[in-house]
Amino acid sequence: MEYAIEKLIKKIRRGEVILWAGAGFSRYTGIPTGAELVEEIISEMPEGYRKRFENRTLPEITEEFVQMNGNLKNELFRILDKYVNVEPKDLSVHEKLTEIIQIKNIITTNYDDLFERAYGRTNTSIIYKNPHISLANKNIKLFKIHGDIQDPKSIVITNSDYRKFYNFENDNELVWSKIKTLANEKSILFIGYSLEDPNALTLLDDMIKNLGDFRHESFLVAPNFPDYKQRNLSEKNITYINMTTEEIIEEIHKDILNNIIEDTEAGFLDIKEVKPFLEKKGLNPRFGFSDDGNVLLKGLGAEDIDKPLTLKLKMIADDNISLKKFLENDIDIEEVELPEEIITGLSSQFEGINLPTFSKERLGSIKLTRSPDHEFDACFIIKETGDMLNEVKGQVFRGANGLKIRIKHSVITFEVRVQDDVQTFNITFKYSNDMYKGYQAISFLKKWLKNEYNLMLNNITDKEVIPLSNPNESKDWDENFLREVSELANFYDNIIQIQNHFNVYVQLPETLNEQDYENIDAALDVVKSRKRKIKKYNTFFELNPEFELISLIEKKGFPFKATAHNLREITLFGEKITLGYPSIETLDGYVANKEELLEKYRQGNEKIPIEIKSLSNEMYYSYVSEREQPLNNTQLRYAIMKEVSKGNTPLTESEFGVSEKEFDEAVNFLTRENYLIGVQWADDRPHLHKVGPSLTEKGEIFLEENYSLDKSY
Repeated sequence: MEYAIEKLIKKIRRGEVILWAGAGFSRYTGIPTGAELVEEIISEMPEGYRKRFENRTLPEITEEFVQMNGNLKNELFRILDKYVNVEPKDLSVHEKLTEIIQIKNIITTNYDDLFERAYGRTNTSIIYKNPHISLANKNIKLFKIHGDIQDPKSIVITNSDYRKFYNFENDNELVWSKIKTLANEKSILFIGYSLEDPNALTLLDDMIKNLGDFRHESFLVAPNFPDYKQRNLSEKNITYINMTTEEIIEEIHKDILNNIIEDTEAGFLDIKEVKPFLEKKGLNPRFGFSDDGNVLLKGLGAEDIDKPLTLKLKMIADDNISLKKFLENDIDIEEVELPEEIITGLSSQFEGINLPTFSKERLGSIKLTRSPDHEFDACFIIKETGDMLNEVKGQVFRGANGLKIRIKHSVITFEVRVQDDVQTFNITFKYSNDMYKGYQAISFLKKWLKNEYNLMLNNITDKEVIPLSNPNESKDWDENFLREVSELANFYDNIIQIQNHFNVYVQLPETLNEQDYENIDAALDVVKSRKRKIKKYNTFFELNPEFELISLIEKKGFPFKATAHNLREITLFGEKITLGYPSIETLDGYVANKEELLEKYRQGNEKIPIEIKSLSNEMYYSYVSEREQPLNNTQLRYAIMKEVSKGNTPLTESEFGVSEKEFDEAVNFLTRENYLIGVQWADDRPHLHKVGPSLTEKGEIFLEENYSLDKSY
């Protein structure tokens, strides 16, 4: 490579170059040159004037043409729009320029929009007026110093326009100030200027005059400059390179791509810019950092199997059976890992990008993975029911020892191996936090296996239907497998029931923990109105007179129900769910900690612990949606007589959750109206002791006639 080109590319790789593009940069696209525009404008003049303007420059011709049209530029702009604002025949050089990502500032005297087309308008800040400077926040800054075809009034083309432009005393001082700053900081690469055009020469001389001598070595690319012109450029600190636009861009592009990873690791390029660039080229890079904080390429892959990543692996000869089978195309070996000790180096290339050479120290072990021979989109259909499972991807692996088809859904993977026309199945499934996909897939699998239906594979890509053997016939699954499928299907079904019951939408996590399962069970207790059997109920209460304590202790098989005062809430996968009021109940309760209770009482404890158990071990925990309301007078009277008839005495107000006054009034009423006898009085209160209380005939009749009240307490 020529030394001047090496110097230029080295500067570009370090981000030290501005591109300054002239008309020659666009010539290959079919956009007319200045000379071709002159011919078109002359052809629009009256015939008598045409000969007079032969061999005149574009600024001279356009100046006269404007005067011929009443000093108005409308006709001139019409011609420019017709020949300049057109669809290019080719844009390949501009597109290659976009991949030289170190060049971010472009100055051009061209009016066309070819740079905007190549880079994309959303990525390009167009600058030709002072107000544009503060708005220039895009990655590419395009300075259109001769104006923009989209804004005809901005175009510099006539002699009058150039005189104003060369004075640098126009309305765009901020633009020129910015260009001057860039020229002081970086080298300029001129492409597309032949310097045969006097306007180009004048522009260059005026640039040097107004911006000062170039502080950094700059470069001008053009074919076949004579020696004296090269010497003249050298005096201006401009190095001449004898190449065409297409040749120099190709040379730079090739070198930049070859070294883009190396330059990223060296810190010349930003990972945030390089990564999407490589992904656009079809590579999947994984960058990280070394122990000393430097950027390091940790991994690399190619997306397009038709454009493989070429690897050259250097290794010590090793008797690795798995590697041999892998290289012999054994379909059972899809992946093989080569240990670090047998690898000596690795180099690679992809689509013209030379990827860095990995030394033994940098590599570690290497994992080789086989790509499928064919891929297709598909769906499953149960033949007997028409049930369908969509969003299925298929992969075909052909090898020396048979054919393997892997059909993958996000939840289920079917692997069918075909050898000697015999199909064998392997089915795996997994939990998915996408609840509806998971539910659909697992329910589909459960229905197919449980009912021994026939399964069809609909290959959408290749437009064919493939019947699959029922795995029941070959016993490729067992009862445990079906049980696991059923359990997961039930899990999804339960979550959907919870959602519907509580009117919430839950987002399942990637993994579930023990607390998640406990909360699901609690929610299902409510959804399914389940009552959980418990062994005992422990609480505290405050005791009144001693005989109440003794009567409570001596009771056997009394009905008991306790409902919490506060609602219980749980958080299930981020959603708050109200379960209800926790409630404990049994029909045959008894006090299990009599000795402890009496001891605490004698010690004068304010709060006495009590443990309630069930004689028949039938105590239940559940949730109720509302706390039970206190018994009304009729319900309380019925409840007292019901308990007396069952022999559940002694009785106090505590058994019914009412006050002393309410209890006393009810007992007094029953006694006075001859429903109840055997009541004893002490301390101005009625007492229903263990022996004595019983119902009269009137009381028995009341119970029979009001049996519907039985469920009210």
